[in-house]
Amino acid sequence: MKDSSTAHQQVSHDVLRELKRLEIRSRRLADADLVGSYRTAFRGTGLTFSELREYQAGDDVRHIHWKATARGKTAYVKTYEEDRQLNIVLALDMSRSMLYGSPRSKLARARELCALITTLARKTQDNVSLCLFADDIIEYLPLRTGRKQVMRVLYTLFEDRIQPPETRIDIALSHLLLHLKKTSVIFLISDFLTKTVYDDELSKVSSRHDLICVEIADPNPSLLPRAGLITLVDAESGAKRVIDSSDKRVRTALKEQSLQHSRHLDSLCKRVKADAIRIEDTLEPLTNLMKYRSSRIQIA
Repeated sequence: MKDSSTAHQQVSHDVLRELKRLEIRSRRLADADLVGSYRTAFRGTGLTFSELREYQAGDDVRHIHWKATARGKTAYVKTYEEDRQLNIVLALDMSRSMLYGSPRSKLARARELCALITTLARKTQDNVSLCLFADDIIEYLPLRTGRKQVMRVLYTLFEDRIQPPETRIDIALSHLLLHLKKTSVIFLISDFLTKTVYDDELSKVSSRHDLICVEIADPNPSLLPRAGLITLVDAESGAKRVIDSSDKRVRTALKEQSLQHSRHLDSLCKRVKADAIRIEDTLEPLTNLMKYRSSRIQIA
């Protein structure tokens, strides 16, 4: 794992221009309504224990302190205070499969997503952390706040590096379990193309933190040249497969395979009580999730 303090020295002028473009675009997207939705959507994770008080009608039974209640004849509930700062963690898959996609690569869209979330965190003075992973942890920036941390995150996102071929989501989740001492909002951003099982780690992280799985999907998985027989190469395993790109059934099957992959992730996230969104060519699913969670909290 490299020291990211020198990341800003290793980016080209083209990358610096892209960083500036992303920063400006993120500030435009992060309008007052979106900032409000962001804060409301994730405020439930920014709660700290305050004190015990006697149970009153209408209190949430999940907040009953059973040990204190068992010691006497009165039921007690735990009360909480809202923290001023949230802890936002961006865990981004940097494996080779993220380089693919059309018209823009999955990695380009993931970076844009990270830039927007980082900007929102900056506007509300929240802590932000970045974890880059592939077959192992590539870089990890601990939770911090402020303008310097925002720029450190953005520079690290765009630093030139070799993309490892394999994705190990289980390793990334285990790393976060070990290093995150405070309850955090974790955005796990990946195409989730991995041969390694990570169900147990996902369940453990979701039980301790507010976990959002963000699938970065190709909006055109069946967009292939109609060139007859072509060879597809798996970006991660290197396995080759010959298909007939002119066959409509093949193109339909590729699209269905992509949707089936998303349905499997949705099912897994529901099982471990994590949120899941699929991002293709726009960031609208993220804004929709925040607005939905905000309305859900207000109704509750």
